[in-house]
Amino acid sequence: MRAFVRRFHMTFGAHSIPHPQKLAQGGEDAFFYCSKSASFGISDGVSERGPGDDPAAFSRQLLNSSHQILSKNKGKSLMETLAESVQQVERLKIGGSATCVLGQLVEDELSILNLGDSGMALFRFDDILRDVNRTSRLVAQTQIQSHYFNCPFQISGREARDPNLLRILLSLSDEFKIRVRPLDMVVACTDGVLDNLELIEPDETSTTIHQIVHKFVPLFRQRNSDLTLHLNEMAKAIADEASRNAHTRSLRVHRSGSRFAGGKVDDIAVVCGLVVNSPSE
Repeated sequence: MRAFVRRFHMTFGAHSIPHPQKLAQGGEDAFFYCSKSASFGISDGVSERGPGDDPAAFSRQLLNSSHQILSKNKGKSLMETLAESVQQVERLKIGGSATCVLGQLVEDELSILNLGDSGMALFRFDDILRDVNRTSRLVAQTQIQSHYFNCPFQISGREARDPNLLRILLSLSDEFKIRVRPLDMVVACTDGVLDNLELIEPDETSTTIHQIVHKFVPLFRQRNSDLTLHLNEMAKAIADEASRNAHTRSLRVHRSGSRFAGGKVDDIAVVCGLVVNSPSE
């Protein structure tokens, strides 16, 4: 048992851009963040698999339930949270399926769960006064989970109705914990970002998520800085760059063969979270 545990909290910002053909319904991506419970989530409603499915309503209710559970039970297992959430969605008779990322910070430990091809990355900045390539690094990221190309793992009412299926699916999720430091930056986003914007490897025509994040870091070190404003601006910058690549590049496949690398018009959602000292620290 550790004698002394630092207690941090998180401040958030977010931005979303619906698919042009889904503007009326606001798209099928969903997100939440909550500074009080230091929790966040992001979800991509998968296009209709059956009659009566509503991907937008499914993803939103899945995260609404997750938010409520994590707010009332800080430190609850994210796997248990997702299981309870999808069961609540099923009880409301909302058809559909979705990918999901959930995260929560408790004291100095960040818990992450990912199911599908949305994702989360954690960047750490040791000395923001030096060159970006020498001073910032990617310290954690989720792994894309898919059955085959462009068919991600997803959770649905089918699993909610079958405890064995639900247990098997959740056992395949990417779940981990990591100790954090002040100024650690979390970026969670749906595949509308990850299919159109590189995380850390630049190419000749586009910046990366890493580079966009780094540009904003000095603002977070300024005294009396409006953290929420800058986090919203950063989330918008990431979303806008992904959207630009989606509309200006020809559709192509990333060299890994596991995802697209531009030209894929889709819903886009980004949540950015900054780890900061608690007021008492």
